[in-house]
Amino acid sequence: LGSGMQTVTMTQAPGGYTPADTVVYAGIPITWIVESTSKWDCSAFLRVPSTGTSVDLQEGRNAIALPALPEGTTSFTCVMGMYSGTFQAIAPPSTPGA
Repeated sequence: LGSGMQTVTMTQAPGGYTPADTVVYAGIPITWIVESTSKWDCSAFLRVPSTGTSVDLQEGRNAIALPALPEGTTSFTCVMGMYSGTFQAIAPPSTPGA
């Protein structure tokens, strides 16, 4: 986390997202890596309503920049709302001497 960035990795498939629920640190921007296995399913059209993020996944590796999230739960969903997941943002560990 020293670079001030964190990475979340998941897979998108016809049946949704794996893992669908992820714990992240609040207040630190996120690089969201989504491995897409089927770009023609509605799960390929990702939306994070609270951040205004809207991504249409391409087959293979997709890197999505998410802003730092507030503590609590941030939901994401496919464009149709059939498949969803969450980022559970927790307080980052305190740095000794900070």
